[in-house]
Amino acid sequence: MREKKILNRKAYHRIPHLLGSHAERGDFYVNQGMDRICTIKARDKKDIIVVQEKLDGTSVAVARINGILVPVLRSGYEAITSKWKQHHLFANWFYKHQDWFEFLEEDQRLCGEWIAQAHGTKYSLQHEPFVPFDLLGPGGAKTFEEFNSIVPDFFTRPHLLHIGSGRHGLPRRHSQPGHRFLCIIVPLLLHQH
Repeated sequence: MREKKILNRKAYHRIPHLLGSHAERGDFYVNQGMDRICTIKARDKKDIIVVQEKLDGTSVAVARINGILVPVLRSGYEAITSKWKQHHLFANWFYKHQDWFEFLEEDQRLCGEWIAQAHGTKYSLQHEPFVPFDLLGPGGAKTFEEFNSIVPDFFTRPHLLHIGSGRHGLPRRHSQPGHRFLCIIVPLLLHQH
C-alpha cells in the first residue's frame, strides 16, 4: 500500500510545450491561441511573457510542512516513498543540501526539475541536478521577478529565452529539432500609488 500524500494536493501541475517544441511520450502542447500569445502577439500590454527552456527530467519539489523541509514528488508524495531510484537520489541529494532550502516559508514549495537521470535528453551537468522553476505557496505562484528575488542565486535556473510585454512575443525561432520550450504568461501587477 502506498504512503499517504504528505501534501493535500499535487506539488506541481504538468507544463505544456509550445507548438513545434520537441515532446516526449506523455507530454502535451498548449493550444494554438496560447501559442500565438507566447510567440507572436501578447493579449495586451499588461502581459509579461516569460519563455524558458523546458528541461527533461522529473518534476520534484521541496516543501516546508509543519516547520519541516520535505522532498516531494509532483504527485504530492514524499520522494523517499517512490518506487523509482531517481526519486531516492533526489531525496538523498536534498538531505545533503537541506540548508539551501531554509529560505522556504511555511506551506511554500520550491518546484523544479531533477535532471540527474537521462530521459530523452542527456545533460552534461556543470551544476547541481536540481533546477528550480517555480515557487508556490498559500497565495499561489510567485511572479518571475519574485521567484528570482527570493530563490538564492546558487540555484541554476532554466535558460531564459525571452521575457517581455506588450505586443510582441517570442519570434518563431523555437522550432529547432530537439529543443523543448515552455511559456509562462504573467499578468503585469499594477501598483497603485
